Amino acid sequence: MNLTVIIGMAALSVVNGSTVICAFGGSSPKAPAKYIREAQNLGKALAEQDFVVAYANELGPMMDGLAQAAGSMGKSHLFVPEVEATAARENRDLTPEESLLIPVQQQKWFDAHCDAFVALPGGFGTLDEIGVSVFWQKHGKRRKIWCLNVNGYYDGISSWISRAMNEGFMLPGDGRAVQFAQSWEQIALGLKDI
Repeated sequence: MNLTVIIGMAALSVVNGSTVICAFGGSSPKAPAKYIREAQNLGKALAEQDFVVAYANELGPMMDGLAQAAGSMGKSHLFVPEVEATAARENRDLTPEESLLIPVQQQKWFDAHCDAFVALPGGFGTLDEIGVSVFWQKHGKRRKIWCLNVNGYYDGISSWISRAMNEGFMLPGDGRAVQFAQSWEQIALGLKDI
């Protein structure tokens, strides 16, 4: 796999001038094969469109499939927060306080450099990433946020967003910030115009 590792905020020349898609999803080693296949197909399709695929460092089989597919075309970039890289260089475990900085540093980098976000199926960590992406959407750059809704995985969240808009808890523009795709093909097609 042709993989570029980006450490901290300093190594930005890797993505300057490129369209960067931030991908996140579950890191469970028990991810079903159907999601792994979709992730692989999406990674390949994004790389074929000359997008750079950036992702955080917790992989697992599904995210690894996406990274390998994009990496086979030289378009896979792993972001490692500076706090984590420092601990690794010093050959020590992260402190609890440092562990709390990892998602903050990841999201700060993604917000600064990603042109769109794609959520693969996942758990609470993925749900958190979706929420933070919507937050930055509301308070900064307007970017597409896609959820790969394979086999209706995100139907519950889609229903909740619709209900929140209908009952006045969410502005319609905020609710439409997240788009749901039934396949990787739909996401690849939807990202062509960014």
